Amino acid sequence: MKKIIFLFVLMLSMAAFNNKAKASHAAGAELSISCLGNNQYEVSLSFFRDCSGISAPTGPQQINFTSPCGNTTATVTLDTMYEVSQICDLQIGNTT
Repeated sequence: MKKIIFLFVLMLSMAAFNNKAKASHAAGAELSISCLGNNQYEVSLSFFRDCSGISAPTGPQQINFTSPCGNTTATVTLDTMYEVSQICDLQIGNTT
């Protein structure tokens, strides 16, 4: 009986002190590496986010490579930025 009363009071207090939680995170990222030959590689980093969420990275991003042979760090600079929207092109101007 005490357990039921405890659970009832706990649920009642959770309902009474209902606070709203909101988070804004990156949706994801994609890292691709292409071998160009002669021990040279092309590294591409794609960053995906919700436009109403956090800001997109504006400066260079560091990528750390680790292996049994050694570690290195590469800096990837921003090349291009594309907006990918699920809204029709004609309606983008009508959104916020």
